[in-house]
Amino acid sequence: VSDPQKRIIGSYGATWALGLGVRRVTYLIGGDGRIADRVVAELSVGAHRGFVERAVVVRGKGPARPVA
Repeated sequence: VSDPQKRIIGSYGATWALGLGVRRVTYLIGGDGRIADRVVAELSVGAHRGFVERAVVVRGKGPARPVA
């Protein structure tokens, strides 16, 4: 998706103050197609990984411990 005017990222709250950049955001999409949760962590990829791993465990589709 090309978004040169930053409309899409703005609607998802993924822009920095004044729209000067893009933030690292991971979204959890529910069964109804809506955003159920999200994590914002610009510098910590581990925060995003942990978020996804917890979501998988909560849904009962994965291991109860982090995968190395």
